[in-house]
Amino acid sequence: MMFNLVIVRWDDIQSHDGAWVDMEEIPEYTPVTVETVGWIITDDEKYITLVSTLSDDQTFTGSVCSIPKGCIQSVRNLGCLDRKI
Repeated sequence: MMFNLVIVRWDDIQSHDGAWVDMEEIPEYTPVTVETVGWIITDDEKYITLVSTLSDDQTFTGSVCSIPKGCIQSVRNLGCLDRKI
């Protein structure tokens, strides 16, 4: 199977799960633009799923990231990898 290696630039949430937050600090919590590098496993109309680690025999994967399409700013293709899963 062919997998495209890409860099996805996207807007991620920013949150605070710790102690109390002063209400005046709330405007500082805005989405953060991030980049994720990986091979595209799923690309449908709602989301794109990448993995950044593949085992030699392609039976295991790690670092799975599924990104909603509405959050994606850009996808840059870095090349193709012919792998069998």
